[in-house]
Amino acid sequence: MSNFTLEKFNPTLNELKELAEKHNWLDINWIDDKEWYENVKEALKELRDKRVYITKTLKNYRQEAIDFQRAVLEHEKELIWIISNTEDSLKEKKQKIDKLILIKKTEEILPVRKWILDSAWIKYNDDDILEMDDKDFAKFMIEEKQKLIEEEEKRKQEEADKKQRESELEKAKQEAELKAKKEAEEKAKIEAELAEKKHKEEIDRIRKEQEEKEEAEKQKKLDEEKKAKEEKERVEKMEKYNKWKDENWYNEKDFMIQREWDIMVI
Repeated sequence: MSNFTLEKFNPTLNELKELAEKHNWLDINWIDDKEWYENVKEALKELRDKRVYITKTLKNYRQEAIDFQRAVLEHEKELIWIISNTEDSLKEKKQKIDKLILIKKTEEILPVRKWILDSAWIKYNDDDILEMDDKDFAKFMIEEKQKLIEEEEKRKQEEADKKQRESELEKAKQEAELKAKKEAEEKAKIEAELAEKKHKEEIDRIRKEQEEKEEAEKQKKLDEEKKAKEEKERVEKMEKYNKWKDENWYNEKDFMIQREWDIMVI
């Protein structure tokens, strides 16, 4: 083990303070101040050498301290290992008896614990709560109550979300039904307008056909009347013509008929 102490380290703290104060006042007044330039240069060299010495020396001490710490830890492990197995074995035996003592003690208050848990609607196992001391049982109660509260809050939230979804679905359904109703009414209106238009067009067509038919029949009647009149006039004219020939003793052998201007002459 090293006998090193910071108070005995060479150089001492006071020596280093004196060295720093010795050179702290040095200065170079101008560019050509060669004397003081050399003084500052020498001072820097002395301070650098001292700094390097301190660093190297203390580095060696640090390594010695690290090696000593590692050795101490290894020795500590060896010492603890000697007694740890026995200690662990005794702890296990003691814990086993402590557990049996606790179970025997809690058997007397088990009905009370079960009644408390049943009243709080907390699920449990008899063997588990038998192995709990008062502190563990209280902690178990708090944790299980918190679980129940969280489950109830979760259930309420899920129920609220479900109602929200159902409300949104119902609203969407109503909007869809209203839209479908409006579309159906609009479609029915358009179909009615088309049917009315078609009906009107059909009536106009029938009326037009009827008018055309009546006009055709009227024209036919006029044509027939005109034809009959012309035929009558032709017959009357022919009869008059034949009468005229008879009155003038016409025969094809002895006479000839010709038109002179607007007059027929024999």
